[in-house]
Amino acid sequence: MAWVIRGVLLAVFFVSISGVTSAAAQPSIIEVSGDVIIGVGDVLTIGDDVELHLIEPGATLQLRENSRVDGNGVLVFPEGGATQIVLGDPDAAPPFSSIAAIIENLRIEADGRTFTITDQSPGDGAISDLFITNSLDVVAGTLDIGDNNLNIIGPTTPDGAVRIRGGASIEGTGTFFTSVDPAALGGAPNILADAFPILGDGALRMRFEKGTDAGVRIDVSELGNGGVSVNRAGTLFVTQATTLRGSFVNEGSARTELFRLGTLTGDLEVRESGEVFPSDGSCNGNESGVYFSSPVTVEGDVVLANSDDPATADCVEGVSFVADAPGSASTEHASAIDGTLFSTGAAGVFVGSADARPHALVLRGDIQADEAPTVVLDDVDPSVPDPCIETLGNKVIFSGSADQNLVYSGTLDIERVRIEKDSPTNRVTIDPSSGEFRISRLLEVIRGIFEDNGKLTADSVDPTFDGDGDLVLDPCDNCPETANAATDGVQTDRDDDSVGDACDNCPDLANTDQVDADSDSVGDVCDNCMTLANGDQVDGDGDTVGDACDNCPAVANLEQADGDEDSVGNACDNCPMVAIRDQTDTDGDNVGDFCDNCPETSNPNQADADMDGVGNVCEVDGGNGDGGGGGCNVSTRPFNALGGLFVLMIGLLVIRRIRR
Repeated sequence: MAWVIRGVLLAVFFVSISGVTSAAAQPSIIEVSGDVIIGVGDVLTIGDDVELHLIEPGATLQLRENSRVDGNGVLVFPEGGATQIVLGDPDAAPPFSSIAAIIENLRIEADGRTFTITDQSPGDGAISDLFITNSLDVVAGTLDIGDNNLNIIGPTTPDGAVRIRGGASIEGTGTFFTSVDPAALGGAPNILADAFPILGDGALRMRFEKGTDAGVRIDVSELGNGGVSVNRAGTLFVTQATTLRGSFVNEGSARTELFRLGTLTGDLEVRESGEVFPSDGSCNGNESGVYFSSPVTVEGDVVLANSDDPATADCVEGVSFVADAPGSASTEHASAIDGTLFSTGAAGVFVGSADARPHALVLRGDIQADEAPTVVLDDVDPSVPDPCIETLGNKVIFSGSADQNLVYSGTLDIERVRIEKDSPTNRVTIDPSSGEFRISRLLEVIRGIFEDNGKLTADSVDPTFDGDGDLVLDPCDNCPETANAATDGVQTDRDDDSVGDACDNCPDLANTDQVDADSDSVGDVCDNCMTLANGDQVDGDGDTVGDACDNCPAVANLEQADGDEDSVGNACDNCPMVAIRDQTDTDGDNVGDFCDNCPETSNPNQADADMDGVGNVCEVDGGNGDGGGGGCNVSTRPFNALGGLFVLMIGLLVIRRIRR
């Protein structure tokens, strides 16, 4: 069955269209089975507190040219019901023309399905328009507009809005227009609370165009499919989206604020805008242009074009990069332009930070400008620049793997610049045809080659290098030849001797002079062998004297006493009274062979009853109890026998002298 509406039909409380009437519950629900066709110029009015539900699966709502569904009630496509709106007559014969139709309040409950809006001959090149005059609510599923346009021109009531719920989306290759009436909103066009809202956690995957002087607020999590265009006064607030797919164009007196955007997949164009940020502090804070409030990467080109309107001569037109996003305090914010920065006229960029961390604008492409763009870093003070402080400020970084060429006229003034290419052979070159380049606060050369071709002004600072590539400049680096990146702005130095742990030869004992007499990379103040190189600092006995110079490496002897000065400490010398380094001990009795009175027989006590230098255990005893042998002691060692004879002769000489 098809319900055909001619003229004006008023759907009100207790009116039955399909034979099913909703009773006293609020709102009243009228269910319709079959197709609903609203003729050319005809109107279906849904009264207050009434919902008209198209419940039949496969059914369509056909809106002929200039037809409309109005009233304060809501047209609903419920879960399990109809899933298509056709703009025009699907049975019409060519040639086809564009169709325009109006719905005041529309709710889609597709529940995971795709709801389509098509015209009478999809893909024929004739683009049709559906206008929403008050509210659009996509509760679930996908609303696919196809190649047609969806126009938001409300609101007519205080609750007029677009809502795209979590998990839902509006998609299509056409354009989503906002043309709301500023007078219907009231309030100021540059105040978030007064803007027309596009709410929800869903996605708006269409080309978006703001064609109204009213403010518009977009809260969806994903925006764009083919880009965004803003060309009228009043602010576009993009509060939640982190990715914008396609290009972004901001023209005329338009102003755009993007709160959380992290990626723009296409180009960014700011054309003939009003003031964006002041060059002399005279702007009023309501300037037009594009304002990022989080670190963002523009994957395409950035095009800045300005008409040089004398009325805005006190302010510069372009893009404001201000970072105010959560993250580690040890890292700097970084926004990036992957493509070329094009600039025409008095245009430029502003780089700032809303917290204590520095913000870097990373340029990976060329600069091409007929007039050097203005670059403002918001944290510069008039004090004499100190590279160790300036490196912690906002800056412009030339980066990437491709060589970069800077072509401009006039003077390019960037107060802080870092050269940080991917390879030491990558180049950043000021084209010989360009004007001067003034770098007044800091020029860091981290990696790569900077060819200035004599364009640096006389008052530019000298380049400061980072020899170890740890992003800490050599004059500020506590290890200039050893990479040791800073954490929370500080390089590790446990002993506070101004020498970083990464290169300190005594990281736990202060020794600013780093004296190392034996050149073993261990400083004297903590070297357990200051006179002998022992980089491994092995100390087997744990007496704090390294094995390399310990006179008893296996026996703890901190004092290193050595009575016989034979370089073998008393604690382990098996001949402590005889200077000999040979510690051979054949019989293993802990008495060295050189001073053992029985070197081949173990006798730790070295007993020698007759004191003849031969221990009892290795003497032949003649019965006197010395060794258990015969009558007289007979030395088994020639050396000891001769010694005894020598002693006897001395004794006889002494007796003879006494007798005289």
